[in-house]
Amino acid sequence: CTSLESIVIGSGVTEIYDTHVFDGCSSLTIVYTDNEFVKNWFAENMPDVTVLSLAGKKLKIDYNLVLGWNFIGIPFMLDKTSVEELGTFYSFIYDADRDCYIRANSDYAPGSAVWLFTKKATTLTLRGTSVETTGVILSKGWNIVSPLYSEKGTAVANPGLDDVWYWTPAGYSKLLPGENAKPGTVYLIYSDETQVIWK
Repeated sequence: CTSLESIVIGSGVTEIYDTHVFDGCSSLTIVYTDNEFVKNWFAENMPDVTVLSLAGKKLKIDYNLVLGWNFIGIPFMLDKTSVEELGTFYSFIYDADRDCYIRANSDYAPGSAVWLFTKKATTLTLRGTSVETTGVILSKGWNIVSPLYSEKGTAVANPGLDDVWYWTPAGYSKLLPGENAKPGTVYLIYSDETQVIWK
């Protein structure tokens, strides 16, 4: 099993082992899919994994990238064009199992964060579809996460935890009480327990 906590599986999958081998994967907690075969497979073989449908609302988000490194959050399921666009950048994602950053591939899960390097300031537009839930799972300890878009709009409630920091081009800043979180922004959050926020 690859080290991952969530994954998007497309509609064309008819044999689970053609794409990913999940047996023995203790880190996987969420699967996003509208594929009935995939839903049934996980219900029968890995019932502890939460399987969520894709809500299907078309969304887009613009990022104003600065010269150098940028840290962006993925707030919905990306379409194929957006995945390909991200692939043109030198990019990394955090691997919680190995506690390090690894080179990003095409699996940009909703709620995850991506480091991007660009040689010039530019605007990056990503498009995709909303997912069934806005909840993001926190593990015990430090987490690097991003809120998901919801029907409520772009403002997301403050998670109400003591250590919530967000990324800016100047570095991390603390999210103060009363401040809302924003989809597309990356948050570094410490949690004393496994829990779901932004649900």
